[in-house]
Amino acid sequence: MVPYAHDLGPRSLGLGLAPPVKPQALRTAIDAMPGISTALGDHTLCLSVWGNHGPTAIHFEPGAQPVSGDLRTGLVVSVTRSAAGRAFAAFLPTDITRSFVAEDLRLSRTSMEDAAAQQAAFELEMEQARASGVARSADPGPSPIQGFAVTAFSVPIRDSLGNMIMALTIISHASRLQPDRDAEVPTRLAQAAASIAVDG
Repeated sequence: MVPYAHDLGPRSLGLGLAPPVKPQALRTAIDAMPGISTALGDHTLCLSVWGNHGPTAIHFEPGAQPVSGDLRTGLVVSVTRSAAGRAFAAFLPTDITRSFVAEDLRLSRTSMEDAAAQQAAFELEMEQARASGVARSADPGPSPIQGFAVTAFSVPIRDSLGNMIMALTIISHASRLQPDRDAEVPTRLAQAAASIAVDG
């Protein structure tokens, strides 16, 4: 797994790669996570980067009520169905994410689902994420993996040039975290991510 293009700096954007993530930026974000989790109600937090296989978890801060025992570093999540993946799809340049989005939509499309309608629904979700600054994934019913409904919100962590370099995601039981992206918790999550100072 390669989370960034070493030593390319801003040139990575021109090559269709995600902006580089410097070690100090990772440390700054990871160090901030315990305090953010506590301030937001002891929910699980995940820090992700855009790797060569898509959205990749690099650190978890467990909450008071863990959502799964399968959460681990190196986990690659869906770019169209997970909150972190949707954050990258919304806030990274489309040249970087387009092929991942197209393939993920194809793999998740049912035989009864219209491709154009599926694409339109995803684009609407992206527009809402960009307008609010918060990407969301909310299961309407019990997850086949966890056995209960999960709500997650994800926001970009940006470098000093304004480029998204990481995603900060909050994950919780739906009973503890309501799906309204304008509610207090996702709003404060976005504020916390914006306050993490990383170099560009």
